[in-house]
Amino acid sequence: MKDQEDAAQRPFKISYYMDPGKDRLAEIHNRLLSKKCKYNLVYSHDQYLDILPYRASKGKAIRFLCYKWEIPLGNIVVAGDSGNDEEMLRGEPWAIVVANYSRELDVLRKSKHVYFAKQPFAGGILEGLEKFRFFEKTKSAR
Repeated sequence: MKDQEDAAQRPFKISYYMDPGKDRLAEIHNRLLSKKCKYNLVYSHDQYLDILPYRASKGKAIRFLCYKWEIPLGNIVVAGDSGNDEEMLRGEPWAIVVANYSRELDVLRKSKHVYFAKQPFAGGILEGLEKFRFFEKTKSAR
């Protein structure tokens, strides 16, 4: 494991490069638990490891904003392409995985509310929004 560059570090995020390997995440998990740390581990692209505070995640941020602004989670669509999006994509909102995704998201293929687009990047997001008929639903809600 090697520290990522200073530009990748944040006050509430520590970022490393980590080669894939059996039980590496479990070992880090056990070390953090032994120090009584509350954390959120995010491993993506078979090389990036972020350690964040327990309450920090994209999915938790979306849930917080929905609660704060009284928006039903069913009215939210999220999109992503890598392991750092997995927690957000597996929540209650409708989710789009764009075609240029990292294979670590294959675990979401059996989820009913997750759509794997055929198009990459923004094209995949638009494809997913069409699949979920999101624009039709928002027009009828007005």
